Amino acid sequence: MAGKKKHILIVEDEQDLCEVIETILIQKDVDVTTANDGAQAVELLQNNDFDLVLSDFKMPKMTGIQVFEWTKEHKPTPFVLMTGYSDISSAEDAKSIGLSGFLPKPFNFDSLNELVDNLMADKYVTAEPARKDISTNETEEKTLGEYLKIPIGHFFCDHQISYSIYLDVKGSYKKIAHKGDDLDKDRIQKYQDKGVEYFYLTKEDFINYVNLQLSMTRSHVSITGSSPRKNIKLVSNILQDIYSKAYIDGIDQDLYESSVKTIELALTSACNSEDVCFLMNDLKSKTPDLYTHSLQVCLVSVATAKKLGYHSEEDLSDIAIGSFFHDIGESFAELDLKKLSPEQLEAAKKNILGTHPERGHQMLSSIKGISQRVLAIVAHHEDMFGTLNTPGKDGLASLHHIVCVVNKVCYVDNPSLLESIDHVLKNEEYASRDVLFSLKEIFSNANTKNAS
Repeated sequence: MAGKKKHILIVEDEQDLCEVIETILIQKDVDVTTANDGAQAVELLQNNDFDLVLSDFKMPKMTGIQVFEWTKEHKPTPFVLMTGYSDISSAEDAKSIGLSGFLPKPFNFDSLNELVDNLMADKYVTAEPARKDISTNETEEKTLGEYLKIPIGHFFCDHQISYSIYLDVKGSYKKIAHKGDDLDKDRIQKYQDKGVEYFYLTKEDFINYVNLQLSMTRSHVSITGSSPRKNIKLVSNILQDIYSKAYIDGIDQDLYESSVKTIELALTSACNSEDVCFLMNDLKSKTPDLYTHSLQVCLVSVATAKKLGYHSEEDLSDIAIGSFFHDIGESFAELDLKKLSPEQLEAAKKNILGTHPERGHQMLSSIKGISQRVLAIVAHHEDMFGTLNTPGKDGLASLHHIVCVVNKVCYVDNPSLLESIDHVLKNEEYASRDVLFSLKEIFSNANTKNAS
């Protein structure tokens, strides 16, 4: 079969997820066919030869297991099942019934990419959900190239794009849209009318794009009833506010862009919960000053965690969500205070606002999917001494201590962040010096006043 393209069948009833998987696989120069349910998959298998079947487990008409059993009996073909852990108790169970591979949900670009590469090399593989940073190693570079393509019909954005977009013009790549540009449906349609089949992204942007799309699909949502593509508008607005309200002149640009990208991925995933979106909207619309402060603490906390040496997707997501919501209890406390008369206000203010960490923890702990570390950040972001003595990963400052120090720096009333950092250095003996010196390094050229 040398020189002949591999042919892969994707069986997935969730259209958004199906399109993202197809987008990933076409980078491997393979032919891809899709089926929206098990019955359609069997019909395609009857009339076509495939080198690999990648199938969902729960689907209408026929389950993935039923399609696999039909395939074993009538047309043996390498078969991978995409499923939650609750559907098949272990990878060994999957292997024992003859599956070629097992892809637990939720998965990301790295998981799927590694699994398919190993199957092409005739290896049984179980792809564990990736928890590492999105990386660009040399093997991927040789395999995938510098620019990766997205079928124009699959491309999704909400007007203002987060990536530069290119077209392949006779073997060279022409940039047609810059990050931050508007790229609406009408403009995309004009390219389609001209016969354009693919948009191209740089490899790093492509991996971030498909992981973002994966996080938006219903197959990766633990809370039902959400509308991921509707809620992406909220995330887009928050990111724009970070650029306009929380940007700090003089910050290292590479670290800044990387931190914003981390926040985008974290908030998009969190927005799968309608409860989280409700809190985001209330913070943004009802307490604008506190919202602006939260944006800055979020941006600076993520940048500081990266500078200190936190690199895993899980760690960075937790500090992004925790720092964004660190004062959410104060937001609702302020709403309560607005209902009081002037005479009642001063007496009640200290008591109500003083309990905002506990209030915030209580609010978030009732939301399914919020991690324990996010809850710890919200509950302890005012406890400088306690968080200093809580060990973090590999000897680093804990995530909640990072947020605690950054929160203090961003609240200090000084003309610039560097002066605020110096103030905390002199006056907060329990603030980690590693965190403060990292902050000084990040903002060594910064001269913008605090957002608060």
